[in-house]
Amino acid sequence: MSSISNAGRLRLTGAVFALSVFMLSACSLAPRYERPEMDMPAQWRTVDMGAAPLNTDWWNRFNDPVLTALVDEALKNNQDIAESLAKIDSAASQVGIATANLLPSVSGSASSMAQGASEKTPNTIPFDKSGLSRTTSTNQAALSASWELDLWGKNRNSYTMLSDVLMSTVIGHEGLRLSVAGQTAQSYFALLALDMQLDTARRTLKTREDAFSIYSSRYKQGDITELDWQRARAEVEIARAQVHTSTV
Repeated sequence: MSSISNAGRLRLTGAVFALSVFMLSACSLAPRYERPEMDMPAQWRTVDMGAAPLNTDWWNRFNDPVLTALVDEALKNNQDIAESLAKIDSAASQVGIATANLLPSVSGSASSMAQGASEKTPNTIPFDKSGLSRTTSTNQAALSASWELDLWGKNRNSYTMLSDVLMSTVIGHEGLRLSVAGQTAQSYFALLALDMQLDTARRTLKTREDAFSIYSSRYKQGDITELDWQRARAEVEIARAQVHTSTV
């Protein structure tokens, strides 16, 4: 009676241990993050984002082929962007490794062997009389699987952390891409503004040279004083200096 009782205790202990291992493998002892509640205005929660996806290539809306070509060239040859793409590949590889750690490891092997017999060995019955085959084949296959129980949530926490790193890397890449595009567009618009300033300076110089020609004719005729003539001449030189400054 005592031996039966001990055996029952052993079976009960084994069942409790197996149940405990199963429960521990399904939970993580790491602290669970709880997102804090934030008071948001009601109108922020009902914002209509629209059905169309967000167009991040905003520079195409200017319909300027020169600007589009410049931005595309900058994005293609920027070394910081190339580095961020390499970081995304590295982070994605780390997530792949972490994902594999959560899955069972499966391995398999197979082999095939063929053997031939000869009729010239002693006491051998010819194959056409014995009905046996001259060759025999042996095929073997094996499949095994193993799974590490994640009792303390190490693998799951590593997967969550690496997934967040991947997302952060992708967001950083998109931010860098928009920054490079913005700097390129800003430089292009600044160049257009300088071209407009130069064109304005040249038109101003042309106008003042025409006016100075009229002033010179009137000065020769005695219609204006030398002071007025010198003032017109000074305006021409100022306009010429402005053109020179805009071309530097």
